[in-house]
Amino acid sequence: MKKQKLKAYLKFIVAGIVASVVFSLATIQTVSAVSSANQNSWQYNELYRNQYHYSAAKNWLNDPNGLLYDDSTATYHMYYQYNPNGNGWGDMSWGHATSKDLTNWQEQPVAIPMLENQERMDFTFENTKGQFTDNGKDGKVRYWGQPCTDWVEGNSKKYIFSGSTVLDKENISGLGENTILAYYTSCFQIATRWNDGGDGGMGSWIGMSEVQEQHLAYSTDGGQTFKQFDGAKNATDNLAGTANQQSPKAIIPVTAISGLPGIDAKDFRDPKVVYDEAHKQWLMIVVAGQQALIFKSDNLIDWTYASAIQRQHDVGIGVWECPELIPMKVKDSDDIKWVLTMSVQDNAYASGSGMQYMVGDIDAQGVWTPATANTLANPNWLDYGEDFYAGVTFGNTGNRRIMLAWQSNWKWTGLQQTTPWYSNMTVPRELTLVADAAYDGGYKLVQAPVTELDLANGQDAIVPTTDKGTGALDTGLILTGDMNNANAAKVTNFKGTAYKIEAEFSWEATSKPSALGLYVRGTDNFERKLLVGYDLGSQLAYLNMLSTDDQDIQAPGRDHTNAFVPDAGHIKLTALVDESSIEIFVNDGEKTITQVFYFRPEKIGGSHVKTDNIGFYVEGRNDKKATVKNVKITSYRSIFGEITNPNHTIEVSQGDLFDPLTALTFNNVLGDGTTNIPTFTILENTVDTSVVGYYTLLAGVTNSAGKYQEISVRVNVTPKIVAYTVEHYHISSSGTVLKETEILKGEANTLATAKPKVYASHTLDITHPETVLTGNIKGDGTSVLKLYYQIDTYTVIFKDDDGRVISTQTVEHGANAATPDKPIKKGSTFTGWDKADTVWQNVTRNVTVTAEYKKDGSVADKDKIATSDDIPSNNWTTQPTVIGTLPRTEEVKLQATGALPRTGETKTVNRVVVIVGLSFCGFLLLLLVKRCKVKHDEIQ
Repeated sequence: MKKQKLKAYLKFIVAGIVASVVFSLATIQTVSAVSSANQNSWQYNELYRNQYHYSAAKNWLNDPNGLLYDDSTATYHMYYQYNPNGNGWGDMSWGHATSKDLTNWQEQPVAIPMLENQERMDFTFENTKGQFTDNGKDGKVRYWGQPCTDWVEGNSKKYIFSGSTVLDKENISGLGENTILAYYTSCFQIATRWNDGGDGGMGSWIGMSEVQEQHLAYSTDGGQTFKQFDGAKNATDNLAGTANQQSPKAIIPVTAISGLPGIDAKDFRDPKVVYDEAHKQWLMIVVAGQQALIFKSDNLIDWTYASAIQRQHDVGIGVWECPELIPMKVKDSDDIKWVLTMSVQDNAYASGSGMQYMVGDIDAQGVWTPATANTLANPNWLDYGEDFYAGVTFGNTGNRRIMLAWQSNWKWTGLQQTTPWYSNMTVPRELTLVADAAYDGGYKLVQAPVTELDLANGQDAIVPTTDKGTGALDTGLILTGDMNNANAAKVTNFKGTAYKIEAEFSWEATSKPSALGLYVRGTDNFERKLLVGYDLGSQLAYLNMLSTDDQDIQAPGRDHTNAFVPDAGHIKLTALVDESSIEIFVNDGEKTITQVFYFRPEKIGGSHVKTDNIGFYVEGRNDKKATVKNVKITSYRSIFGEITNPNHTIEVSQGDLFDPLTALTFNNVLGDGTTNIPTFTILENTVDTSVVGYYTLLAGVTNSAGKYQEISVRVNVTPKIVAYTVEHYHISSSGTVLKETEILKGEANTLATAKPKVYASHTLDITHPETVLTGNIKGDGTSVLKLYYQIDTYTVIFKDDDGRVISTQTVEHGANAATPDKPIKKGSTFTGWDKADTVWQNVTRNVTVTAEYKKDGSVADKDKIATSDDIPSNNWTTQPTVIGTLPRTEEVKLQATGALPRTGETKTVNRVVVIVGLSFCGFLLLLLVKRCKVKHDEIQ
């Protein structure tokens, strides 16, 4: 019996194990793209790419052009010299970027592409300087042929050089209100001949030479696209499309300056237009070699020559470029001065190219007069570094004068070695004209980064802490002795490569060090760093880049990248530091030093070497000291956006389907706004949700600016907790019913074992073919375990008072046993049963009921021994039992208990179960039930 039950129990365990194998597995995702192991190749994350200085996504960039604020759309426009076809100078067009905050710029499609399919030209020009006037030549030449940019008269193109824009709010030009007018220089080469009638009247051949003229394009869609204006026609014709906008004529052709003193046809460029409020006129300043020419207009279309400004400083060393006349109100005064800014192509203060400014006045005739006789001969330098060039201001900004410059130097253009882009802009600077008798004419320009930089992209400023020095950097940290290089006071709570640091230094005359300042972009031991400092002996604020070890492009140290600042016992140094850019503002912008730099991995020991430390240093003997205070560091977010992952770890339940494209979320933080990035690429995915554990996803994400980043995300596959059902069924003679349902929870794809219930009326039937004690928990929550319970049965025995069984009945729990007929016993009268009727009604246990008699009065009757013949056939009332019923054909030989058998006599009783047989069968049944209960207890 025990073996049979054990086999039945094991059968269900095995069935559960087999079932656990059958469940849905999430397959491993395949790699959908190739990961870029070198993050320096990621868009806008490349080696040397500045993060808050604007650069184009790819290709060459130089001078800013057409800077404008369009208040009708609250948009800043930055146009610039751009080569759409390569990372070197060439195919010059106007690139375009827009911004709402002067800081975060969105690159736009090319605004004005170079001119193509240009018609043949034929004109004469009188050069008054240059190669055509050498050796007594009269300078009169004929330009006749197909314009081109390849010097071989083959491609019929013209370059789009630098210029400016005007927002025509009042339709002064006739081209429509709020039309954006773009003035630019077209540059081309053309066949050149002497104007001598030779060669059959064409003129004697000279060769190919360069010509530059001033053109106009206009935009009626907010500066996104431009149409060419044909200077041979008026505004009405151009709007009507009847002008030749494919090959337009210049609005100021080179012939307009023919014969003017000191003029040739090849360096006539960079028109900058400004409104003269005092005289109600529009002015355009254009360079022409070693001078600047001023033109006037009252309708922005037709221009007449007004005057010239002759160069008096470093005459003949390079040319003037990118001129501008800026009307500026003097700080704390109502006076208006006209500041002339100019870019010089060579021999600037720090070397190579640079920018100057001069202060003067303008009159109604369009004549600019310098403040003093020495103004032009001794111009002020706008910046004392090597990389601030072609700066111009934004138009339509009210009283604000905001300048943007190209952060490069024509001397270094072949050495910077950045890819796939070349060069970047400075941060926009707000200019203020301040009265100062120490400067020529009594005025100086003070520059400061626009406040929008901090407002839009700055993180909360922190006060740094250091590992050396006495005191604190907010109230005052004392630096003593020779604290430099590895002994410098190192910042301990900040590392970075894109930030602003401000610090105020002070000293006593009797104990001042020889030099002091900041280390920025330093290695851990400051073996490599940039020095932003002040030399108290020479009174020079300086930038020292020597430890970059970039021999080709480095500045020669303190000798050139410096600015004179008188020793006043204190100095404030502010440095805007980026990946390969530094802009220094001394004493809140009285002097500035702008520079590019490169920590090249091959020079500093490899790409693993970090240059993200900051320190404070002093140089001098141990008795020398200085104090630094009011120090703040402001970290800047990238203007190309910062791609963030709000969920660094994702939890997935085991067995669930996992789609990384829907599970992952990436955001772009730009300025003070955050937007979702809807699409990205899964580069690597080994997530297997059938197995609990940690996995890594690698996603390639590109934001709206085109910035690319590869981000790792951790995926934690956790055991899945799901519901499963346990159903309890009760079986009785009346049928099978669902008695109870349990909703339980467990880990998906594990074995669940049902816990049988204990009922007063039923007992678990483990042998029932549909009983399932164990089974796999399916991930979809549809697992069901079923337990069947047989109704408990009890034996009700009716017997005579001498132990003879009158009736045995098997009764289900709660059922009623049938009351037997009154038993007849010879010599006695049945008087009833020894228990009340309710004992065999609603039976809940085994019951034995004994008949009670009253003896009849005769002694003989009392002592008579009954024989089988004396026993009437109805002396016992017998009923077949449910369990152990014998077949009808089976006969049982029964000797009457208590009577001596007669020789050879037997009684045959059909369908009678001997009491001993009944008792034995009942015993077996009880044993089975008890064993079943024991096993029930064992498997719980």
